[in-house]
Amino acid sequence: MGGERTILNRWPRPGRFVALLAISALAVGCGDEQEGEGPETIRVGYEFDLDPGDLGDAVAWERSEESQALSVEFRELGGTQAIVTGLRRGEIEIANMNQTTAINAIANGADLKAILATKIRPEWVLGARGELTEPDDLAGKRIAVYGPGSETVYHVDLTLRGAGLAEDDVEILNLGESENRAAALAAGRIDATPLEFVDHLRLIDAGEEINLLSKLSEISPERGPTVYVVSESLLQEDPELLDRVTAGLVEGFRYLYTPEGERAWIEEAQAGPLEDDPPSLVAEAYAFYRDLGFWPRGEPIGEAEYQRSCELWRRTGQVEECLAFSEVWDTSLWAAASG
Repeated sequence: MGGERTILNRWPRPGRFVALLAISALAVGCGDEQEGEGPETIRVGYEFDLDPGDLGDAVAWERSEESQALSVEFRELGGTQAIVTGLRRGEIEIANMNQTTAINAIANGADLKAILATKIRPEWVLGARGELTEPDDLAGKRIAVYGPGSETVYHVDLTLRGAGLAEDDVEILNLGESENRAAALAAGRIDATPLEFVDHLRLIDAGEEINLLSKLSEISPERGPTVYVVSESLLQEDPELLDRVTAGLVEGFRYLYTPEGERAWIEEAQAGPLEDDPPSLVAEAYAFYRDLGFWPRGEPIGEAEYQRSCELWRRTGQVEECLAFSEVWDTSLWAAASG
């Protein structure tokens, strides 16, 4: 990408985090520090665009602003290296990334620690055209994934193994984002693909006959596929700030499971990424995330859970090696906030 891009701090309605505004061409380091009295600014880095699965983060951050006197800015940085550089230079305080990405970055010398999961369970569902009703029907079929080493490859691998199939028994195609793969599935260019749940719902709403052959959350023990990371130096230098951030987010994620949180999530969705979808689809999407236990609400991820997840990620090529739990995680702030 041509340079770091900045997500302007808020989406159309004041105080809400609804849909991405225009992307600035300014580099991340150009943000002005807040002057005078007022909420403390927290700059949050994302690798890429936010999607419906990030709506819970939106609500949680807004609750954090209210409960912890914070002002949050969201910045799309365009990749892992930009995240690592931004944290090292102090251009962002915290960043959202896949746990597998964080493990690989730390293994390659990045000064990072994961402090909180943003998603506890994966949302991927393996959708297939109507004539395919069981995983073993995938033999000889065209299956699209995001690309090598992605969680979609991991999902396909586990599904095939469960059906007694191997990668050589199918044709694997790299087609990028979930919405692109959903369009290819609808057009008949592929036979099956892992989808974000909202893309699956949109296909059904459009009248497509799509069967769910597997849910990654049901065939994988992984926990915390997406995490918030900070630099180890900030963790040592300003634990009080990160304690406020973590406490606000934990409370915000718990709020999502309440009736008030449901209304906030739906309002966020309808004003942003799901604004063109029918209310019934939006409500079904929220219910899926809630029933999945998508957002953190209990005790932190433990070492045994991490090791089980990491071994599967290593086997399917998502991580180069499984680092020790303490090399990747510092769950002390999460544990304190959950207590």
